[in-house]
Amino acid sequence: MTIRNLILALLFGVLVVACQSNEEPAAPQTPAGSRGDTAGSTAGGDTLTTTVAVLDPSVVELAIREPIVTTLNDSAISLSGTPELGANAFQITNNGTSAHSFAVEGQGVREALEGEMQPLEVRTLNVELTAGTFRAFCPVAGHAARGETREFTIAPATGQ
Repeated sequence: MTIRNLILALLFGVLVVACQSNEEPAAPQTPAGSRGDTAGSTAGGDTLTTTVAVLDPSVVELAIREPIVTTLNDSAISLSGTPELGANAFQITNNGTSAHSFAVEGQGVREALEGEMQPLEVRTLNVELTAGTFRAFCPVAGHAARGETREFTIAPATGQ
């Protein structure tokens, strides 16, 4: 069972248990000094209150996938793996001796960190990628020309 399926099964189980509960919700506690307003409270009966969170699928996908550990130094960019179709989280560390940054472009995508990263700084850049060829690079003037660039290709989903 993949981690994604395990998490989805767990979320489904929580929803099933919540929907089967017939217990009366506890009366809300009113902190001292508040007006005592309650929203959505009901009195008596077999009222069931359920709260369902709707999650953006790309956020769930990011939570399940391992981040792509990305290391910047003064002459190269290294990636711990190949990015995949869909949501990707690049966990970027500046291991260089000067300021760097990070950007991904290709197939109409252009995502970049805001500003520059100081040495030993760590940041994350989330990028939604389609099939095609992309370039990861340092957008600081002159850095890509000295080798701080990396090309990668993402295959289309099977059946396309």
